[in-house]
Amino acid sequence: MKFFLFLYLISGFLHANETAPYLVYLRPGAVLKKLSDQTSFALSKGIYAKVLEKNFDKRDNIIVYDKMGVPQYEVAPNDIVEIESDIRILPSVKGDAIYPKPTLYQAKNEDLFLDTQVNIHFDYLSTGALAEINNQESTSAIGNRVEVRTLLISLFPVDFGVSLNYEKATWTENFEQTSLSILSFGPHLQKSIYEEDKYSFHLSFGAEFAPIYKTTSVNFRDNFQGVLFDIGAEGLWETDYGKWSLGSHIRRHDVTLISGRNKMGRAVPETLSINSFGLTIGYKYEWDL
Repeated sequence: MKFFLFLYLISGFLHANETAPYLVYLRPGAVLKKLSDQTSFALSKGIYAKVLEKNFDKRDNIIVYDKMGVPQYEVAPNDIVEIESDIRILPSVKGDAIYPKPTLYQAKNEDLFLDTQVNIHFDYLSTGALAEINNQESTSAIGNRVEVRTLLISLFPVDFGVSLNYEKATWTENFEQTSLSILSFGPHLQKSIYEEDKYSFHLSFGAEFAPIYKTTSVNFRDNFQGVLFDIGAEGLWETDYGKWSLGSHIRRHDVTLISGRNKMGRAVPETLSINSFGLTIGYKYEWDL
C-alpha cells in the first residue's frame, strides 16, 4: 500500500512540473494552427518559443505561447526540438573553483535575431521659433524624413535597437527659400500591443542626438545641435511582397545654437524647441547573425 502511495505522489510531482510552459525550438516549415480561427501557416525559418502539452498522456498536440505568455497556436510534436535540458543550469559547478579566462579563439554558438525597418516619413513641422529669428511669417513646413531602424528580437516584452534619421524641409517666403536639414540617431524601444499571424500593432519610443541640425538661406546659416524625442504607433502587415507598415509619429526637437552667420543683423536665441507630427510607411525584413 505504501508503495502505491509513493508512486501516486511521484506521478503528481511530475505532472506538476509539466504544467509550466518550457522553451523549445520550432523547426523551419513547422505548421502552426491559430487557436482563435483554426487557420494554419508554415514558418519560413526556425524560432524559439515556449510551449506546453495539451494532453500529457497522449502528447498529440502542443500549445505555443507568444512573448506575452498568452496561448496563441497549436503545433504537432514532430515540429519541435526540445532544448530545455540543454540550457538548464546544473548545480554542479564548484563555487570556490578558479577557471582560466576564455582564450581569444574560443568559439561561441550565439545567434542574434534582428529586424531592420526602412521608413519614409511625411512630417508637418511647427517652425514658429525659426520664423521668429528669421523675421518670417511662415510658422510651418512640410518635411520628408528617411529612417533606418534595427531592433534586436528576443523573448523580452520590449525590443531594443537603434534608429538613424535624415530629414529635409524647405519653405519659401518673399522669394527667399529656407531649408532645414537634420541628421539624428539614437536608441529605440518597441512594445508589441497586438499580434496575429499576419498583422501586429506596436508602440515605439526613441531618443536621438542630432549632430547636424542646420537652417540655411541666401542671407544666413545657423548650425544647431539637438536632442529629439519620438513617440509612434505603427501597424505591420505581412503580404506576398514582404512586411509593410503604416503609422504615425510625434516628435519634439530641443536644439541649441552652435554657430550662426548673419548678414541682416538678426538676433538668434541660444535654444529653441520645434514640434512635428507625421505619417509613415515602411518595409521590414528579418535577419540573424
